[in-house]
Order: sequence, then structure tokens, then C-alpha cells
Amino acid sequence: MRPNEKIPRHDYQDASDNHNTRDPQGQPRQKSKSRFIPVMVFALFALIILSQEVPQVQDAIDSVISPHEFNARKSCEAAALKLATRPDFARIINGGDVVKTQNGMLVKNIVMGEMDEQGQEKKVPFHCYLDASGNIVSSGKTQE
Repeated sequence: MRPNEKIPRHDYQDASDNHNTRDPQGQPRQKSKSRFIPVMVFALFALIILSQEVPQVQDAIDSVISPHEFNARKSCEAAALKLATRPDFARIINGGDVVKTQNGMLVKNIVMGEMDEQGQEKKVPFHCYLDASGNIVSSGKTQE
């Protein structure tokens, strides 16, 4: 063989080429990005399940997606707990729904659990109106 002569390529696989890591032209194969798709689908389903089962995850998602509505709901939850008969023994069962109004927001369907005279939990519906800047204008227990 002459010094500048190239060695012809053969169709057989070289011992250095492990598990088809080179394409037919001898270039290294690009690793497929499609192997991450199942991981991403799994992560999406895990996030959906966590957001439904763990309130803190849903709060974190809401605070990123719609911070004004999240802050309105949290303000109304705090107001509801302050208006409880026994605030030390009150909790928020359902955070409610935020509805935009002409000049602010309405947070409705808040359900607060508070201890009654017999020591049992009583569910109390609550609502609150906020102005455009997020200040509570009106709040109170909803009549059942």
C-alpha cells in the first residue's frame, strides 16, 4: 500500500463500534431524544395526580399560573378564619372559586370547618369580594 492510499471500508462492523454506535458512513450516531418522551409523560401524569391530592402542589401551580387570583383566594381564606367563632379550631376545607367581576374579584364557595358548641366540626360556607387592587371590600358567611 502506498502511504496516501485510503483503506477501503468494509460492510462488517468494526470491533470498536459497539452496539451500532456508528452510522453507515462511519459517523457517530446521534442519541435519540425520543427516549425522554416516556419520562416526560410520566412526569406530567405525576404532576396532575399530585396537584389533585396535595393542596400545596395545587397552590404552587396556581401561584405561578394566576398569581392575582391565588392572592385573592388566600386573602379571603385568612378573612374567613378570622371570622370563625373559634379561630383556633377553624380550618379551610375548600378554598373556593375566584370569579372576576367588573371592578375586582369574587371568591365564592369557600368552605370553612369550625368547631361548634358540642365539639363537632361544622361546615360554614363563606364568600368575599375584593377590589381591583386585592383589598377585601366585603366578606361574610353565606346563608345556607
